[in-house]
Amino acid sequence: MKLTIGMAHHSDYHGAYFSIQDIRKELIFNGRQDLLDKIEFIVVENAPDTNHAKDLKNLFNHISQDKKNIDFSESQGTSQTRNKVIEAATGDFVLVMDCHVMLCPVVKVIEKLFEFMEANKDSNDLYHGPLVYDNLNHFSTQFNDTWGAEMWGQWGQAWTCKCNNFNFTIMNRENRAKVFSLVKQREHSHCPSCNKEFPNVQYAQHEGPFLNSGCEVSANKDQPFEIPMQGLGLFFVRKAAWLKFNENARAFGGEEGYIHEKYRRYGYKVLCLPFLKWLHRFGRPDGVKYTLTLKDKVRNYILGFTEIGMNLEPIRKHFMDEVKRVDQNMWDELVNEAKQLYPEPVTQKTTEVPKPEVKKNQAPFITCLCPTYKRPQLLANAIKCFEMQQYPKDRIELIILDDAGQYQGDIKGDNWKIVSQSDREPNLAAKFNKIASMANPETEIFVVWEDDDMIMPWHVMSILRSYKRNTAQIFAPNFAYSNYDQKIGEVLKESVKGRFHGAWAYTKAMWDQVGGYDSVPRIDFDKTMYNKCSAISSPVPYDAGNPAYIHRWARVDFHIGNVDLPNQDPESIFKTNWEYIGYIPVEKINSLTPKLDEETKLIFQKFNIKVE
Repeated sequence: MKLTIGMAHHSDYHGAYFSIQDIRKELIFNGRQDLLDKIEFIVVENAPDTNHAKDLKNLFNHISQDKKNIDFSESQGTSQTRNKVIEAATGDFVLVMDCHVMLCPVVKVIEKLFEFMEANKDSNDLYHGPLVYDNLNHFSTQFNDTWGAEMWGQWGQAWTCKCNNFNFTIMNRENRAKVFSLVKQREHSHCPSCNKEFPNVQYAQHEGPFLNSGCEVSANKDQPFEIPMQGLGLFFVRKAAWLKFNENARAFGGEEGYIHEKYRRYGYKVLCLPFLKWLHRFGRPDGVKYTLTLKDKVRNYILGFTEIGMNLEPIRKHFMDEVKRVDQNMWDELVNEAKQLYPEPVTQKTTEVPKPEVKKNQAPFITCLCPTYKRPQLLANAIKCFEMQQYPKDRIELIILDDAGQYQGDIKGDNWKIVSQSDREPNLAAKFNKIASMANPETEIFVVWEDDDMIMPWHVMSILRSYKRNTAQIFAPNFAYSNYDQKIGEVLKESVKGRFHGAWAYTKAMWDQVGGYDSVPRIDFDKTMYNKCSAISSPVPYDAGNPAYIHRWARVDFHIGNVDLPNQDPESIFKTNWEYIGYIPVEKINSLTPKLDEETKLIFQKFNIKVE
C-alpha cells in the first residue's frame, strides 16, 4: 500500500523544511528506505509568489522519491488547501499535517501506519493521534466539546476506568476535577460500567488520585479509542473515504469539531491512534502571514454547522454573549449566506461506490481471531482446520497476528491472512484486541482460534446455531475433547464449563459492550473476559451432539502456560514464560501451506472426517 504525506503551505519554509526532512532523514539513516519508497510527499502552496514558496520548490528538486508541489491560489485558507492535498494524493491513505509538525518517533510511527493501513484497507473512519507538548512529556489526545478563545474545542486527555470499559476526560469545574464521558461529554460521578466512584479532588492535583484509583491514561494503552474531536495539525484518513471540509470556507478556522461531527453523522467514527504522536510548533516569532479575521472564522463555523444540519446556538452564544465581538447585523448576514448556500443539510457521502448492504437472510459474517508466535507447524494445522469449516467461505475470515516478524511477504488464502509485525505486543490480551480491530466491518461474531488447538469442521456452524441476532452473547461449550494423557490420535471428552478459552466465541455487540479483553500480563486474562461477559449474558453452550473443539495439552514447547511454576501467581507465571519464549530464535518464512499434522489427521479419521 502507498501512503501520501501532505501539507498545506503558506510562507513557512522553515517549518516545512524540518517537517519533511525529519521524516526523510530518520527513515534513510535508520535503514528504512523500503518505507520511504512507499511514501509520496505533497505540498499545496497557498502563496506561490513568496520566497518561502520558491525555496520549498528548490528543496523538492533534491528529493528523489514521489513528490508534488502544487500551486493553489484560487482561495486562501486551510480548508481548501487541505482538501486539495487529499484530492491530489495517489496514496491509499493520506497523512495530512501542518508544515511545522514532527512525528514522535518517526520510524516507529511510519511502520505502524503501514501496518494499520494493511489491516484497515476499507476503513471509512477519521484518525488522529496525541499532540505532544514542547516538554515532550505531556500530551493531549483530543479536543473537548467546550468553547474558549474564539474556538470550538479545548485540549484534553483521555482516561480509562480500572474496569477498562469506560473512557472519559477530566475537566476543571470551579477548581474541581469532574469526569465526563469521552465522546458524548456527559458528566459522571461513578463509572457507568462498574459503578466505581471517581476521586473527588481539586483539579490541580487530580492526576495522582486518579492513577492511584486504578484509572489509566488511555494513550498509554495500545488500542485505538473513540474521541469527540482533535486539533487538525495532523490527521489520517483513507483517500476514498474523505468527506471534505466545507467547500465555501475561506481563511482560517471553523474546521475542528465540524469535520468530526460530519463523520459521525455519516455513520463513521473519529478515533485516536495512541502510536500516532505528533509535536506541533506553536510559536511564530515572525507573525502569521496568512489572512486571519474574526469574521472569516465565525463565517466558517456557521457554514459548516449549516451544511450538516447542526444547531447554531453554541456559535451565537460564544461569539455574541461571551466574547461579545459579533453584533446582530454581522450574525444575520452570515446566517443568511449559509442558508442560501445550504437550504437543506448535505447528505451526500464519499464518491466511492457504496458496498451492498447485508441482507437479513444472509449468513452472519464471522471473524476468527488467531494469535501466533514462532509455531509455523501448528499454525499450518490451525489454518487447515479453518479451511475445512462447513460455513460459506465469503462470510468468514481468519486473521492471524504474528508479532515475531516471522512471516515475510503477503501470505494469505482466499479468506485468511497473516499480519506479521516485528514489534511484540505486550501480552496475549492486547494481541487478541488488535486482531479484533482489523475485522471486517460486517462482523457479527468473533471466534477464538488459537494456533495450537484442533477444530472440527462443524465448529463454526455449531456456534451459529446458538446465535440470535441483536442479542449480546458469549458462546462457551459444556464439553470438549482433549488429548490429556492420551496416546497420539486419542482424545478424552471433558467437562469444560468456564474453561478452554480456545473454544469460546463472542458476538461483536458483546465484545464492544465489555471493551474486549483487559490488556493485562496474566495467564488467566481469559477468565476475566469470561466473567465480564457472564455478568451481562449467560454463556450459551453450543455442543449439542459431539463437541467440535479439541484442546491440545502439553504437546508444544512455546506456550505461556507450559512451564510448571508452583506457588506463583498468574502474572508471575506469564512474565517468566512470556520472556522465555521471546528469546527463542525466529526462523524467517516466506510461505506457509495449510495442512493437518499427523495427530489431527488421526483424530479426524476417528470421527469419519475426510482428510487429504
